[in-house]
Amino acid sequence: MIQVFLVTTFSSGAAAVATKIAQNPGQVPALLAQNLPKASNFYLTYFILQGTSSAADTVLNYSDLLEYLGYDYFFDKTPRAKYNSYTSTKGIAWGKIYPKFANFAIIAIAYSCIAPLVLGFAGAGLCLYYLAYRYNLLFVIQPKVDTRGEAYAKALQHILTGVYLSELCLVGLFSIKDAPGPAVLVALLLVLTIIYHIALNRFLKPLEKYLPHQLRPEDEEAPLLVGEDDEERGLHDPHAKSRLQSALGSWLPSVIVNSLARFLEPHIHDEHNRLRSWFEDADADEPPEYTEEEYMNAYLNPALTSKTPKLWLVRDEMGVSRREIGLNEKVGITTTDEAATLNGKNDIVWPKDNLEEAPIFKIPKKY
Repeated sequence: MIQVFLVTTFSSGAAAVATKIAQNPGQVPALLAQNLPKASNFYLTYFILQGTSSAADTVLNYSDLLEYLGYDYFFDKTPRAKYNSYTSTKGIAWGKIYPKFANFAIIAIAYSCIAPLVLGFAGAGLCLYYLAYRYNLLFVIQPKVDTRGEAYAKALQHILTGVYLSELCLVGLFSIKDAPGPAVLVALLLVLTIIYHIALNRFLKPLEKYLPHQLRPEDEEAPLLVGEDDEERGLHDPHAKSRLQSALGSWLPSVIVNSLARFLEPHIHDEHNRLRSWFEDADADEPPEYTEEEYMNAYLNPALTSKTPKLWLVRDEMGVSRREIGLNEKVGITTTDEAATLNGKNDIVWPKDNLEEAPIFKIPKKY
């Protein structure tokens, strides 16, 4: 935020900005009020440029493409190396992705009250990013690390920085324009935002680490009803209603009331029951049984306990591969030269179109 947003906004070096704030912290609202409106034109083009060029670059992903082609042609000299390069997918570094887009949203929110036009450009840019990353996550990238939602929760916390910046800027704008009434109101809103943030963290922090006790199978408390379609599926008590439905049911159409209830009262709707049923199914599974050898080797390096992989050689017309197989089998190394041959150019040919023919092919485990 400091490097990409504040330093650019103040049009000076980070050291100069830090010195000004350190010497007079109360000058922050005035600095923001004077410099944020001036930099709005820059961020209009920034959002569009980022959304078009960076999103297109994300879809093209030329670095991974060149790496894939280069490794296959120059570095992968064995059938196993070619098989691994062809079948494995790249991971995604969440530590680089979340901060970039959290900062994107912070800038948009900070300008929401000063230059609302920025919101439209930011929305267009984020839509292009959404399409690019949706494609990659579905077809190109396989996440290797499961953050269990913690990275998303942390990103939402970071986005609130944009709200604080926007409110500080409004305090500065009203102050330099000699409008004490609005300045006091926005300052009060800033204090309420801080209190709300602290209260929100206090109540949601346990839910980020632990499941609610209402999801336990022994809890027989019946959830409330939202919508007639849920009643048909037998997921709710047919005689119960949500508070929102009871209050607005006679004033608004049922379609609108049910939609609002789904959004504002998710804890009493279908999602609660789906999560509860999943929890019950998981709790019903019998714990795995381990042998004494598995207990003894549980914390050893897998390189010491894993089974030696099968050696996959290339079959040649002179019979060198057959001789190597015989020598390896004598010392207990499983070796094969199936489904891999050399063509007239001395390149390795293996069943790329039918992976099941590869001797090292394994059916992935289902979790």
